[in-house]
Amino acid sequence: MTTGAGAAMVDFHTDWIRRPMLAFALVGSLLNLAILIHARRLRNRPAAQWRRKAITSHQIRMERLQWVLSLAALILVAVEEYLHFGFHHTL
Repeated sequence: MTTGAGAAMVDFHTDWIRRPMLAFALVGSLLNLAILIHARRLRNRPAAQWRRKAITSHQIRMERLQWVLSLAALILVAVEEYLHFGFHHTL
């Protein structure tokens, strides 16, 4: 069982799978952070103050969760690239 799982992980860790997955994670995380920053900027503009509603605690928690998950994805991509370069000497 262990040998089969190890062989499957070696096949799964090939570049044709690893690189697109890292690219999607990186682009998705950066896009999510850009959208969060843009939404916050639009919400705090003086022109939006007259129609601004109070944000519920649920919305605040969900926005914070999105920040944490996006930053965690960026950190995991960086750690994976660092470790991959350390073990395999290629990016």
